[in-house]
Amino acid sequence: MLANLPLLQAAARRKLTQRTQSVHDSHDVASSVLRRIDQLASEGRLDAFSDEDVLHFALTIAANQAVSRTRAMERLATQTGEDSTYAALLRQRLDACVDDERATMLLYRIALSIADAESRELFLLRFKGLTFQIIAQLMDIKPDAARQRWTALRRALEPQLAQGVFDEKI
Repeated sequence: MLANLPLLQAAARRKLTQRTQSVHDSHDVASSVLRRIDQLASEGRLDAFSDEDVLHFALTIAANQAVSRTRAMERLATQTGEDSTYAALLRQRLDACVDDERATMLLYRIALSIADAESRELFLLRFKGLTFQIIAQLMDIKPDAARQRWTALRRALEPQLAQGVFDEKI
């Protein structure tokens, strides 16, 4: 698999846009792919019969991983309305991360700072881009309640993001 690392990186590089490469470079995507394949193999869920199958599976994961990260960054860049300040602050903090691992750790630090488990889940679901309707179904609440909880959480996070509270301390 490591012999195919350049191929995985090239596949990821084709999917990443110029704006997202600073946070999610092809090496990070390839590293994520290898971790995912290792996890599936250790769980006995890697259903591949040849090296070619494993490579095809890895290339698919690489493409999906890159697209997913690209979409998240682009979604933050295009937020309007009430979420625009929050999105701009979060994107600024993510852009300041030198690699994908540090960007992921930033998100973990933010999530772990949220004491309430339901609010933490709400933060992660909103980061993934889910609508209030879907979040409400997943959390078994009404869409208006999901929106109100998000508004309170967003208002609490914005000043902390602006002050760099969650930034990595070196």
